[in-house]
Amino acid sequence: HWWADLRRTLATLAATPTLRTHADQQRVSRRIHDTFGDHAESHVEQWETVHGDLHWNNLLHPQLGVLDWEGWGRGPAGTDAATLLCSSVLNPTTRRAVRSAFGDVLDTPTGRVAQLYATARLLHRVEMDHRHEFAAALREHASTLLNG
Repeated sequence: HWWADLRRTLATLAATPTLRTHADQQRVSRRIHDTFGDHAESHVEQWETVHGDLHWNNLLHPQLGVLDWEGWGRGPAGTDAATLLCSSVLNPTTRRAVRSAFGDVLDTPTGRVAQLYATARLLHRVEMDHRHEFAAALREHASTLLNG
């Protein structure tokens, strides 16, 4: 039921109106193009309210809790699912669980852009920390998105 609770929580958040911005079109495009080149698709068709930094260190288990809210605001639909998926690239079992829970969000045009955006953001962090295995897995994930 933890996954269902997470899905419900993110759906409630997505529908919450706000004037706060996590990322606008310019920021998304710049991050994607700086990382993957100008040929990479970066147009966001759908926007929603997002946590903006939803990775495993910001989730509690066994009872769902979501931490670290300073970056929340409007962003590409699927940003949170995309960030969670990208944070799971080194764990195939967890990655499959995220895909199972959020595949309908991730497999949309905006969901794919959200994955590129999340990948670019995480690559910036992990390359600065010299986390080469994680960076290589993220680049492989991006390659599948970019090459269809």
